Amino acid sequence: MFSAVKLKMNKKYPRFIYIPLRETVNGCMRIEYEIENGKLNSPTVDYSSEKLSDSSVLILNSYMKNIPLVSRLSFTDNYACEELYASALEELMNIEVPEVAKYLRVMILELSRISGFFLYMFNVASAMEFEMVKIWALSDMNRIRKYISLIKGDEYFSPYIIPGGVSGGVLSHTMNQIYYDLEKIQIRMKDYDKLFFENEIFKLKTKNVGVISKQVITDYGITGFISRSANITFDVRKKLPYEIYHETPIENRVYDKSDCYSRIMSKKNDMDNSIRILDYLFSNIPRGSIFLNRDAYSLDKINIPEGRSVKRVEAANGEFICFVESDGTDKPKIIKFRSPMYITGGNFLNMILEQTSLDDIDIVLASLSLMPMEMNI
Repeated sequence: MFSAVKLKMNKKYPRFIYIPLRETVNGCMRIEYEIENGKLNSPTVDYSSEKLSDSSVLILNSYMKNIPLVSRLSFTDNYACEELYASALEELMNIEVPEVAKYLRVMILELSRISGFFLYMFNVASAMEFEMVKIWALSDMNRIRKYISLIKGDEYFSPYIIPGGVSGGVLSHTMNQIYYDLEKIQIRMKDYDKLFFENEIFKLKTKNVGVISKQVITDYGITGFISRSANITFDVRKKLPYEIYHETPIENRVYDKSDCYSRIMSKKNDMDNSIRILDYLFSNIPRGSIFLNRDAYSLDKINIPEGRSVKRVEAANGEFICFVESDGTDKPKIIKFRSPMYITGGNFLNMILEQTSLDDIDIVLASLSLMPMEMNI
């Protein structure tokens, strides 16, 4: 799994390049480093080989044309991007979203988070060469994506969360199918526990590996499951609730130190929370057929008054942010998204890799859930 190419010589140590497998990191990146006593020294991470998404192109289009484009900014958090964009425009227009639409938005956001968890498990299992877990994770990820297709349709880039609500309702038999299949996922998690999470080899390879102090996480402003693995309880859904998250049960476990083991278990806890939220949603979703506020549109045109809006959501890997500024025209004056990867993948990653053992590099990278395409969106 490990391959290194001699890059150049300096006065003390040769430098090498390591390119992680895409099964471990969700995208293209390379790490230039020196070796000292079997550990990485002076590592630098390069994303130039990855085709990076860029939200700057959005200012060239009208608000309406940007609706199907924002989801392409992220591989795993495409619905988080839709939620950010739609809620920012709704705030600027002072538009209220129908209650049913709020529930449906949370449904697809949490299903997407569960899908992201199984992708994460695929990455971690690949790094540790747990072949059976890889197969299970890939199968379960595809199962969740099938549910999402039942809700929004088969067209991958067709938007679901749109300004004013959602693009379509969900039939009751589809809701029932998702509800009962999620029970199967919960049963399946017991098998993951036996084969992986309670496995002594897993614990041996992840405990006290890739440790990040709470102070470092606070200094860099890291959020999401990484921060919660270091006893930091921040969750946008609880601190700055949106849609119906102020009503939903969220029980974030925290851990003493952010090593690979704690980060992986924190990610698992996120998945458990998503199941709880969906259970609440299925039991409490109101009846109604109005899922879109048509006041958001006028002759297929969105009219935004002058103003600014900053929106935050709890995405799969942490706090995802969107800033929109309007000058009163049909195009945004400024629009900028910031993924959690912007912080995790920068100097923070260089610092983590410093003095990491060559044997541990894959599991450390996988435990961080890296998304190179989101480095600077």
